[in-house]
Amino acid sequence: MKAAFVIIYLIAYAALSAATKAAWFSEWTVVRGQAELPCLVPLPKDPNDKPLLALWYKETQPTVPIYSYDTRSGPFTKGVRWADKGYLGSRAFFRIMSDPPTLVVDDVKVADQAVYTCRVDYKVRSSAITKVNLTVIVPPGPPIILSSLGRQLGHTVGPLEEGAHAQLTCRSVGGSPTPTLTWWRDGERLDQVGSVRGSGVESRISVVASRTLHGATLTCQALNNNITEPSSTSLTINVLLRPLSVEIVGGVGSLSAGRPVELVCRAVGSRPPAHITWWRGSRQITDVTHTVMNGGNVTTGSIILMPTRQDDGKHITCRASNPEIPHSVLEDADLLSIRYKPEVELALGRALNPEVIKEGDDVYFECTIHANPTVHRVTWYHNGELLETNKSAGLLISDHSLVLQKVERGRAGVYTCVAHNLEGQGRSNAVTLNVMFAPVCSTPGRRTQGVARMESAKVVCQVEAYPQQVNFTWRFNGSSEGEALPLKAIRTQGTSSMLNYTASMEQDYGTLLCWASNKIGIQKEPCVIHLIPAGPPDPPRNCSIANQTSEALVVECSPGFDGGLPQHFVMEAWDQGTLLSNTTSLAPEFVVRGLEAGMGVTLKVRATNNRGQSASVTLEADIMKVAEKRMGPPEEVFVPPVVGAVVGGVGAVLLLVVAGLVLTHYAHRTRPQNHTPKTESPPTLTNVYVGDGSGDETRTLTKTGNPDVVRGTGEEDMGVEEAVGMGAPRCVEAVAILQGNNVAGVTTTLPDPHKGVDVEYVEVVSGAPLSTTIRRREDPVVYTSIAPHPYHPYSAHAAHMPQGIVDPRDYGHDITEACMPTTTSLHDLAGALHPVRGHHSSQTPTMGRDESVSVYGTLRRGGDRMREGGPPHPRAVGTFLATSHQESAV
Repeated sequence: MKAAFVIIYLIAYAALSAATKAAWFSEWTVVRGQAELPCLVPLPKDPNDKPLLALWYKETQPTVPIYSYDTRSGPFTKGVRWADKGYLGSRAFFRIMSDPPTLVVDDVKVADQAVYTCRVDYKVRSSAITKVNLTVIVPPGPPIILSSLGRQLGHTVGPLEEGAHAQLTCRSVGGSPTPTLTWWRDGERLDQVGSVRGSGVESRISVVASRTLHGATLTCQALNNNITEPSSTSLTINVLLRPLSVEIVGGVGSLSAGRPVELVCRAVGSRPPAHITWWRGSRQITDVTHTVMNGGNVTTGSIILMPTRQDDGKHITCRASNPEIPHSVLEDADLLSIRYKPEVELALGRALNPEVIKEGDDVYFECTIHANPTVHRVTWYHNGELLETNKSAGLLISDHSLVLQKVERGRAGVYTCVAHNLEGQGRSNAVTLNVMFAPVCSTPGRRTQGVARMESAKVVCQVEAYPQQVNFTWRFNGSSEGEALPLKAIRTQGTSSMLNYTASMEQDYGTLLCWASNKIGIQKEPCVIHLIPAGPPDPPRNCSIANQTSEALVVECSPGFDGGLPQHFVMEAWDQGTLLSNTTSLAPEFVVRGLEAGMGVTLKVRATNNRGQSASVTLEADIMKVAEKRMGPPEEVFVPPVVGAVVGGVGAVLLLVVAGLVLTHYAHRTRPQNHTPKTESPPTLTNVYVGDGSGDETRTLTKTGNPDVVRGTGEEDMGVEEAVGMGAPRCVEAVAILQGNNVAGVTTTLPDPHKGVDVEYVEVVSGAPLSTTIRRREDPVVYTSIAPHPYHPYSAHAAHMPQGIVDPRDYGHDITEACMPTTTSLHDLAGALHPVRGHHSSQTPTMGRDESVSVYGTLRRGGDRMREGGPPHPRAVGTFLATSHQESAV
């Protein structure tokens, strides 16, 4: 191998000596790059000639090849490659297919820079020589940028206050050849000052911080060839910017007190984002919400403002500043206009002393109002009641003042004023007006109190007075000169005085007088209490079933005379002799619950006091079944022939009685009248029906909207059972009121049977506890009154007998003698019934013109028409009220 190298070396030396003139090339490459060294291989002219050997030399060792390509043993394309391992090694490769053939060197080093020679030896012709000057470039490293203080900067410079000057230096060290430094801003080359310092190179620029420079990128580039990209370093300019503008977005406008509103302040142009503050007057609002937009160029600060009446006329201010720049504050302000409902304060007139106002003084109030917008109305109230100007009563309202002339005690109480504007209304504080007056009785008029003999009774005298520190004086039977009562029997508390009184003999019953006095004066009119012997109370009045369902019902009555003592009320509910409930109440109002559908209930109501109890008022109630309500009239019931015959006989007798009544009726009509006939329209009798408070009957009939519809009075059966129990003869009064009749110009109506109600019987009572009679609806219309025997409950020898019961001494009298004949006028009927209401029969009842007469009645249907030992009693399905509006004199 060594011999072969020597041979190649000798041949190469000999060939080099005989070679032709060399061809020159220059090549550039960078460190760690690739170099291509061309080698010219001319084609031989002699066909027998060919290239035999290609040798490469480095200038530093011109006789020792560093690379060879040997083709002596074959064609040129099949040559053998050899490289000096100590120099090129595997980095070199001779590429023969290129034009010209090229020695390619990879991973070029700085030491590879030299002049290289390529010699190609031929078989015949002389050798071809190529020289290549290889230059190896070392690129510069990344430059560094220094501040004016020599401190290396990172990716940013600043923050620089707007208008400030700054000097930047770019320095590059290393690189071959020496690099050139350039400054660039967003692709535009900047003016610079360059210099060389030692092994490096520097370049300086001077900048002025401005709004346009903020965010700009400055780049320093170092370049020493056109093969590689320049080495560069960049940084961003950070400039502190003042806010350009600040505004309250949309302004503030007019606001309403108590209604929150959002206000937004917007600042533009500050870097970093502006800090926004809000001020209400001189006080800062701390709860501000900041929002940054548009890359930090726009900042908003929003608040939720709850306006108050005190804010009206204040300034609302928004301030924006750059916290990094002193004295950079900008602001925008607006004047607050706050709408608010009136704030009202009420007071008595300044010249008045509220402690000494008495009846007859003039009083005035002043209403002070703050409002925006202006108040358009002021109203005044006394104890919650609206006041209006009344000059005759001495009440004057003027603007914001209220004047009470010659004030009376009734004007005492709580006063308020209310002011109104478009925002609403404001109510003032309440001012209490106390009017001093001498005592007066709490209850005007005279009252009666029952006192039991030999029992101590508490007689109370209650007065009204202000001031309430009063003294009482009691007298018996007469004026202030009457008999004084012992002080030890009198107990006084506040405005009430109680006398413990005992009536031991008949002369102890009479009249008590009570006076009170305070610092204003003495009571003008005494309180009068009539003392009477205490007795049982009167029965309740006007009892009715106010509401009824399938399970419960409500009973309401009016209290009667209490017998001079406190009374309470008792109601018993009975079902066929079984007591269902016993209820006690201070008022005559009861609720019966737990009833069963289909049962018939008898209700008995009475009053009770310490001296006894009243007679009972009896009501009948049938609790309808649900199915019964929804069905029409009851189905026809089969009547046995025997029963039919009996009923037929009874019907014939009734027809004879009715015929007699009709004749009597016409006889009355033919009597001559003593007064001139009137030309006005005939009188009208209106019979109004309501159901029993439950079921479809009631709902159907009440749809008519008849204003005269009434409930049952509750007195239909009052006293019936008591009367029957004594075996007394019963005189009855009845009005047979049937559809489609017109007698003596009197119009009557009943509910249409097709509406779901079949009224078979009509029962009429006058309101007194009398028994009843029954008429079929088929009977003709007659107005009949059968009054009781002239003996009445208020005669001297029967003062304590139950009302409506005749004297037992008259049991033998014929019933026709005890009763009055048939009448055709409702007024006559009322007159016939008048004795029952408390007038002696010897007195002639009188009624004036334009009087209206009312008769209550009960509509009944079905049921047992006769009860053993008692009157007919079919089931009640409602009531009616018959009212005459005839102008006539009786």
